[in-house]
Amino acid sequence: MAAVEDLKIPLELAELAEELRRKSLLGNSSRLPLMNQLWQTFLPLLMPRFSAITPLAEALSNALYHLCLSPSARPEEWLLRLNRGLPDCQQPQTLLDLAEVCAWLAGQPERRERALEILQTLPDALLESVFLSSWSASALRAGLQASAWWHPEGLNQTPAAWDPNRAVVHVMGGFRGWGGPFLFPPRLYLASEQIWVQSGNEVWQILADVFGWKLKRSKYLPGHAVPAQALSDPDHPASGLFLAEGNGFQVLASLNSFKLQLFAPIHR
Repeated sequence: MAAVEDLKIPLELAELAEELRRKSLLGNSSRLPLMNQLWQTFLPLLMPRFSAITPLAEALSNALYHLCLSPSARPEEWLLRLNRGLPDCQQPQTLLDLAEVCAWLAGQPERRERALEILQTLPDALLESVFLSSWSASALRAGLQASAWWHPEGLNQTPAAWDPNRAVVHVMGGFRGWGGPFLFPPRLYLASEQIWVQSGNEVWQILADVFGWKLKRSKYLPGHAVPAQALSDPDHPASGLFLAEGNGFQVLASLNSFKLQLFAPIHR
């Protein structure tokens, strides 16, 4: 990759580029090589289209940084979908809205609610260009709203027509000493259709959909949270397995392995 000084960077972006270089996020020493790709191949496409580039470059660089740090995210997919949609972005805000939708599609389920709102306002042609599918914009909006587990690419059925089977879609967790997040065996709780996990004094909310998953830290369990059901296993009475179901998926927690398995409908 080229060093920062070798990139063709407009003067207005030089200060931001230097700040990223100091943080080892841009240039030959970048800890995130995809950041170089964003600056070398995508940002130059914005210059003929928009007059104020710096706010866009800052927002997109920040979004890419957080995607690269998210365990379930796919930052390369985010950049690919952005490239598909760019020709139909006529305003800077439309591009920023598209970036948020693409972040959800690339594995940040915490953005789902906001992304579904944005989908209602994106131009039809822009929305259709983001997906490799033959669905119309109206069908995409309806399908994505109807089910958190409907993936429009490679499908020829709407959510209402499915007869889905559950399967393991994500595995997360693990003992902290082996690189996982949990220092103590994870305990599952359910509150208002949301699944929570507690390990010692630490608490996370489990967010998941067909595009990705996340353990979102929280200070406390909800006051009305109830413990998950222990699974009875006649052959292994001390198996330490607990099951919780909410928001269309199930989580199986093992007190022995510290792992969480997510079961959800499979449609592709």
